[in-house]
Amino acid sequence: PLMHKLLLMDDDVELLAKTVRPKLEALAEEYDACVTMALPTMLEWLPRGCSKALGVAKVCEALDINMETELLALGDAENDSEMLEQSAIGVAM
Repeated sequence: PLMHKLLLMDDDVELLAKTVRPKLEALAEEYDACVTMALPTMLEWLPRGCSKALGVAKVCEALDINMETELLALGDAENDSEMLEQSAIGVAM
């Protein structure tokens, strides 16, 4: 990918959610990327398919851990959802 991750941060949560995010999502569609939020004050733009779930899956593969039967994952934000869904036990905090 041309870019690994772009973080956009602002204390104006409403500006990020209602103005910036829709524009970023439109661009993400055009450039095969995705937009997620780790904190209310931070948007992340990533290449499509890049996620915490993918990173955890690669670590589990290297350590011979079955994600569906042996992995406990903890997450507290939108960008954790895929990882929580793929884990044997996913805990949203």
